[in-house]
Amino acid sequence: ALSDRTPAMADQSVSEMRQRFLTEHQASADFDSRDVDRVRSDDAYLMRFIRHRKGNVNNAYETLVKCLKWRKTFCVNDLSEATIDRRYFEMGIGYVHSEDKKGNPLLILNIRLHKKNAQTLPEFKRYVVYCLEKQARAMPVGQMTVLFDMTDTALSNMDLDFMKFFIDCFKHYFPNMLELLLVFNMPWILQAAWKIIRSWLSEDARQLVKFVNKAELLGIVDSDKLLVKFGGTDTWEYQYPQQEDVTEATGTSKRVCYFITLYLLRNHLNITCICEEL
Repeated sequence: ALSDRTPAMADQSVSEMRQRFLTEHQASADFDSRDVDRVRSDDAYLMRFIRHRKGNVNNAYETLVKCLKWRKTFCVNDLSEATIDRRYFEMGIGYVHSEDKKGNPLLILNIRLHKKNAQTLPEFKRYVVYCLEKQARAMPVGQMTVLFDMTDTALSNMDLDFMKFFIDCFKHYFPNMLELLLVFNMPWILQAAWKIIRSWLSEDARQLVKFVNKAELLGIVDSDKLLVKFGGTDTWEYQYPQQEDVTEATGTSKRVCYFITLYLLRNHLNITCICEEL
């Protein structure tokens, strides 16, 4: 069992994966050089694949290769708010807020805000991958809980193509990241669709999917960390840009204005003594 492996054995597995990958693929055009650098230096990242495949190094290696090829094709390392349709951020379809009782971050997806549309699906996938990648980078170890808010959803919101992609993300591309997938307040009309989705999951993965109501959610997330709409007491509301982003941007703007003003005073007005910080 993976839990029985000593740190030395884990280190050996990581070294084995790293050496094999660099020997076989270091110069390959199939991979983003930034991901190759990550394989070269990031033990925790490689360990995610090993844990995901329950200690089977060969299976973990195959998943790593598949994942990194996809990352280059999908241009994951180049995703940013600037390269994704801003409307997804403004609507707040998905965001990370608070944590469950185990300390896992909560990724909340408001499914009613997504409409099945073949034309917009590629951009929505990019948005979701950006959210997952941002969280994965923020937590080199540990997992996350995903909360699907199905409130007020209808058949037009149930996008099986997206759901297949979302499952594949955790199955192949963001290994050992998912603690639980909570499906909240699902309308009865969508139960048949979820039976199809469950058929795509392995037995282990099915154990991670929980259909919950408000009372059941409180058994997973503390009341003060659960939003009011889910039955908790947290009154936080999503806004874009996030407050911390606004604060950071404001601070940056002030610093830029200060140095521009300082430059003008010194070089164009011949004032060399600045006694008071702007």
